[in-house]
Amino acid sequence: MSDIDKLVPERLIRAKKVAELTGLNPSTIYKYRERGLFPDSVSIGTTVRVWPLSVVNKWIADRVAGVPLADGTHTFPFRRRSR
Repeated sequence: MSDIDKLVPERLIRAKKVAELTGLNPSTIYKYRERGLFPDSVSIGTTVRVWPLSVVNKWIADRVAGVPLADGTHTFPFRRRSR
């Protein structure tokens, strides 16, 4: 284990990385967060919000395991785009 791992046991990630890990668009992540369907982020500055990596990993694992979302459903409230 490196010295940095001892000092920072929890890694914080920005929306771009959260989007990469979940496959969700960053704007969708913020919408779901506001609806209580995605974990809340943490403010680390006036304009910077991050998520603990462990929280995002748990959210992903819960989706894979079929654990219901906060609203009791198993699926996201996708909206179809008009063509």
